[in-house]
Amino acid sequence: TRWQNILRYAEKYNVDKILTTGDYCADTMSDGEEYLSKIASQLPMGSNVIPAMGNHDMAKVRESGEALTEKEAFNNVLKPFVEMGNIYADKTYYFQDVQFKQSLIGDIWNYRIIVLNTYDGADWTKAHIGQAQVNFLIDALKTIPTKSGTQAYGVIVMMHGLEYAASKTADALTKIESAANFYQTKRRNNHA
Repeated sequence: TRWQNILRYAEKYNVDKILTTGDYCADTMSDGEEYLSKIASQLPMGSNVIPAMGNHDMAKVRESGEALTEKEAFNNVLKPFVEMGNIYADKTYYFQDVQFKQSLIGDIWNYRIIVLNTYDGADWTKAHIGQAQVNFLIDALKTIPTKSGTQAYGVIVMMHGLEYAASKTADALTKIESAANFYQTKRRNNHA
């Protein structure tokens, strides 16, 4: 399977983290739960997978577009990763501070990985980022340590793909751009 290939590749090349951006099921979560259980059973405790939610992972009823609740989605998709020690989260969006060691030169790079759920609305077929998640994003950006020792923090924001039709994503993209502008302004002011 794709997961087995990814895990073999990660082990062979000593990959620091595996960042996945959703759609762990083919249609709706009703057909994906068994697959997710299988994936979870293949991952070693504390493995380096950091998952994001995809729109199909939020799907409850295909025909109506009805989405899982935040709690249902978290329990179905992310809770197994929390239980294995991969991530520390209680929602379908979260952040995690990680270190990557550059083995050839001995440097340690610090990153805040911010994971967003771009389908947190009532309809899993439409991209949406609610205000609570926007507030979370702003707080996650505000609280990034400026340095850890001599190393500055980098930021990785990951999410499932947004459709680029303005009518479908203008709201979500505007919110993300506002948070990004806030963060860039904060960084410039801290370095001034």
